Amino acid sequence: MPFTVSDFEDLLRLLQERPEWRERLRALILPEEILTLPQLVRENTEAIRELRQTVAELVEAQRRTDERLEQYREESREETRQLRQAIAELAEAQRRTDERLEQYREETREEIRQLRQAIAELAEAQRRTDERVAELAEAQRRTDERLEQYREETREEFRRVWEAQHRLEQRVEEYQAENRQRFSKLEAKVDALASEVGRLSNIIGASLEEEAQASVATLMRQQGYIVPQDGYPLRLDGAEEIDVVLPVESPQGDKLTVVAESKARLSQRAVVDWANRMKSTGFRRRLREAGVSGPYLVYMYAIRVDPAAIEAARRAGIGVMCGRGVLVEPSGPIPDA
Repeated sequence: MPFTVSDFEDLLRLLQERPEWRERLRALILPEEILTLPQLVRENTEAIRELRQTVAELVEAQRRTDERLEQYREESREETRQLRQAIAELAEAQRRTDERLEQYREETREEIRQLRQAIAELAEAQRRTDERVAELAEAQRRTDERLEQYREETREEFRRVWEAQHRLEQRVEEYQAENRQRFSKLEAKVDALASEVGRLSNIIGASLEEEAQASVATLMRQQGYIVPQDGYPLRLDGAEEIDVVLPVESPQGDKLTVVAESKARLSQRAVVDWANRMKSTGFRRRLREAGVSGPYLVYMYAIRVDPAAIEAARRAGIGVMCGRGVLVEPSGPIPDA
C-alpha cells in the first residue's frame, strides 16, 4: 500500500502528540554518535569555558608577574641610584676629611709660630722690666728666678713639641700613603701635642701673672694712685681665678680696688668676656663675699694687644695695660654689687 503525503502529515502529527514515539524514531534513524553529540557539545562547551578561564587566569598571572618584574626593575634602579649616591657622598666626606686634616696642620703650625712669637715678646718684656724703677727690684728678682726656671723647662718643652710635631707630620704622610683607617691613631698624636702645648701655656701663664701683679701696681702709682702693696691673685670657690687684685687710693682720697686679667696676647673676645664678667652682679657679689669690695677699676694686662682688643675695651669701658704703660683708661669705676 503506497505511503501518501497525507499519511506523512498524520505521522508528523502523531509524533508531535506522542513524544515517546518521537524518541523511538530518533533512536532508529540517528546513529549513537549523533545522539550523544549534544552531551559532547555541552561537555566541550564547559571544557572550553574552563580553558578560557584558565587562560584568563594565566594571562592575569602573567600580567601580575610583568608588573612585579617592572616594579623589581624600578626598585633595582632606585637601589642602584642610592648606592651610587652613597658612594659619591662617601667620596665627598673623605675629601672634606682630607681638607680638615690639612687645615688642622696649617693651624697647628700657626699656633706654634704664635707661641714662639709670644715667647720672644716675653723675653723683650723681661728686658724692659730690667730697666724699671727701684720699686720693682724685689719683683724683678722673683721674675728672673721664675724666668730662669721657665727657660730650662721651655727648652725641654719646645724639644718635645718639635719632636711631637715632627712625628705628627711623619704620621700624616704615612697615613695618606698607606691606609685611611689609621686616622684614630693620628687623633691620639694630636691630643698628645695639644696636651704638651697646654702644659707650656700653663708655664707661660704663671710667669705672666707674676709680672702683671707687679706691673699693675707700678703703673697705678705712675697714674698718681697710692698703692700700699703689690697685686695678688684671688681664687673664687676654688674654680674661677682673678689674676690681679690691687687695693688703691685715688688722688682724691677714694678707696678703690683694681681687678685685672692677664693675657699673653689680648684678643677682642677676651676683652668682651672679662668685661661681661665684671659687669655681672652675681660675680661682683661673689667678689664682695670673698673680701674684695668695690668700687672696681677694671683692666686687662697683656704682652701683646690686638688693635681690635683696644677698640673693644673702649666700647666696654675697661682699661688696657701692657709693659709700655696704660693704653686705655677705664671709663669709670664699676660699683659694688
